[in-house]
Amino acid sequence: MAAADAPTEAPVHEACYVYGVVAAATAVDDLSSSDGMGNGISLIADGSLAAVVESIDPDRPLGVRRDVLAHSAVLNDLAAQGPVLPMRFGSVLADETAVVTELLRPHRERFVTMLDEIAGMSQFTVRARYVLDAVLAEVVAQEPEVAELRRRTRDLPEDATHYDRIRLGELVAKAVDGKREVDGQRILEKLAPYAADHAVRDVSGMEELIQASFAVHEKRRQKFEAAAEDLAEEMEGRVRMSLVGPMALYDFIPEE
Repeated sequence: MAAADAPTEAPVHEACYVYGVVAAATAVDDLSSSDGMGNGISLIADGSLAAVVESIDPDRPLGVRRDVLAHSAVLNDLAAQGPVLPMRFGSVLADETAVVTELLRPHRERFVTMLDEIAGMSQFTVRARYVLDAVLAEVVAQEPEVAELRRRTRDLPEDATHYDRIRLGELVAKAVDGKREVDGQRILEKLAPYAADHAVRDVSGMEELIQASFAVHEKRRQKFEAAAEDLAEEMEGRVRMSLVGPMALYDFIPEE
């Protein structure tokens, strides 16, 4: 009896996950053991440009928290070495040829110009949140109608003060919005002079004051960070501020 043929393994197909675009001379050896999303980070170069890529299983869904963190970590490590154009999370091309023909060559002139423009710059993100008890105390002290409504509703059942409570909520929200506008402008006026550009994101919730990103040149980084520290001290007790960076210029690279 003839021996049965051994089953053949299905070919393994891989795709290229693209983290970003850099100058071809960029070193990625230190990233080769990075906790990325596939089988090791490498460069695909075409002339003076290169894409930072990693081979991945094209059938593996992307989007878990680990993948998002890996995407950011690789780009931030690259940004520490030099300019990098971050690609949107989840950017996948079929193979190395597609990286060159669909990404690098069609956009060469724009990519080269953008890399020159962002040389020496990195992104810092400021998030400020109100210490709500402190800010509400300010509102009560500054708004007589709020203080009166608060006094009237404090010890009575909710049913008996329904409309007063609605009015109280409206007045408090309006007062906090006014403070948010003033305090947010103060933060921008203090930090924007040390940045080449800035972008403000929409925030929601009573506690949120502002979330803003700043493109900061290395030559002005020390002054920017000192200004952010001064702000944190100035607003201590009523605002909690956090500063994240330096990182890649996620909020300042146009997608097209």
